[in-house]
Amino acid sequence: MAEVPGPTRCPDCGGTLIGKGVRDRTVLDCRPVKVERIVYRLPRRRCRRCGRTVQAAAPGVLPKSRYGNGLLAHVAVQHYLYGVTLGQLEKQTGIGYGSLVDALHQLARRLKAIPERLILDSSPSPGQTRRRDDMADRRREWLRMAVLHAELEPLSVPQDAFGERGP
Repeated sequence: MAEVPGPTRCPDCGGTLIGKGVRDRTVLDCRPVKVERIVYRLPRRRCRRCGRTVQAAAPGVLPKSRYGNGLLAHVAVQHYLYGVTLGQLEKQTGIGYGSLVDALHQLARRLKAIPERLILDSSPSPGQTRRRDDMADRRREWLRMAVLHAELEPLSVPQDAFGERGP
């Protein structure tokens, strides 16, 4: 809910306006991508028995990654599925081109085995039928992972996988 200050003077005659209630107006809008720096204070503990030090994991962040999962997913989908160039994503996010390339390569290495599993998971077992939407969702997800894995050109992959009409 955003409060909007109303006018205090009539735009026609300049007279003083008196309150007459409010009217709610619902609008759907999209804010530009805003990359924000989050500092997680990760508690560290030492085991009294064996002396091992254990540290909490940052939520929504892959181990040893500088970028959160939400940012990585946004960049990967925008680049590989929608064909947004890394130069455009660099301007949008404020993250350097080389850092984006490194982050996507790191993500590709982590997700290397997923395309094969998605193909196996998306095949209906004997006697089982899946809804068309469910299969399309799985194909799109497979495509995202396959592109990350294969590091192919972003715009050729959808056409190669689904033809001119898409999924």
